[in-house]
Amino acid sequence: MGSTLPLSQTEEDAFAFIQAAADISRAKEMSDEAALISALDENLRLWVLVRTLVAKKEKVISSDLQEKFLQLSTFVIKKTFEYGENKSEEILETFMNINLQIAEGLLENAMLSTLEEDAFALIKSSYALSLALEKNDSLLMSEALNNNLKLWVAIKTLVKSPNNDLPDSIKDNLNTLSEFVIKKTFELSKEVNAATINSLVNTNLQIAEGLLESRPLSIGEEDAFALLKSAMTLSNAKASGNDSELVSALDDNLKLWVEIRTLVSKASHPMPQDIKDNLILLADFTAQKTFEYNGSMNVKTLDTLINTNLQICEGLLERMQAS
Repeated sequence: MGSTLPLSQTEEDAFAFIQAAADISRAKEMSDEAALISALDENLRLWVLVRTLVAKKEKVISSDLQEKFLQLSTFVIKKTFEYGENKSEEILETFMNINLQIAEGLLENAMLSTLEEDAFALIKSSYALSLALEKNDSLLMSEALNNNLKLWVAIKTLVKSPNNDLPDSIKDNLNTLSEFVIKKTFELSKEVNAATINSLVNTNLQIAEGLLESRPLSIGEEDAFALLKSAMTLSNAKASGNDSELVSALDDNLKLWVEIRTLVSKASHPMPQDIKDNLILLADFTAQKTFEYNGSMNVKTLDTLINTNLQICEGLLERMQAS
């Protein structure tokens, strides 16, 4: 499940079902008939491929499972052709539910990843969602939402595994959160709701923190968390237009950068000197722009502060992944 690991064929198959469900959902919510036809065609091709594979004489799955796939593929093919006549939203919902159930079934036998890998994947997903929201990039947002959905379907599947030794209360909480993420992702339409995106980001970060609370965070991990959260707070304050919220967000961001500057200024800090010099310059820039605030701030300047946090967060995450 961790983003650093290559996907197995089973995981790729599972994610193909999730992707198809997400595409159908998004097209439905957008009321985009052309996109919906395209999504249904892709889903149909996926199920025709499944039917072809499981119908082969060389059996790699049990007879019961083979029969189930054949029945489901027949149902999906039949209902896809029927949709052109009655445009039933119930059929679309059924397609999405079938795909998610099959994805969960495929992921049941996937190897359990470490808590650190799960936490890292959640942080990376939060970053991708935040960046897409800040850039107001619909394509980037669709990709980020799809990847976040795949991650949470995987989490939902893994916590149900009998080999998972997490306490039942935590399993129940993760299962509830996964249902929330799936529901909210399918509800998002062409007009992306910033509040919903931020709730998805916050959910990811809170779970990541919970997964990592059993061990101390490294300096890079702490900074990545803090920078991402600060970028979110600044973005929320910008969207709300509330001066007091913006002042508070700017003050907290300044404190964060003063702490970063103090840390990297130490000779004993292990970062390469060129990176430390860059962070010191960014800290000075942040301080200068924050002190210039006098009741109003140029949107471009505020966007620069937000993007600076996101870019440095990305750099820290890449260093964590490489180490």
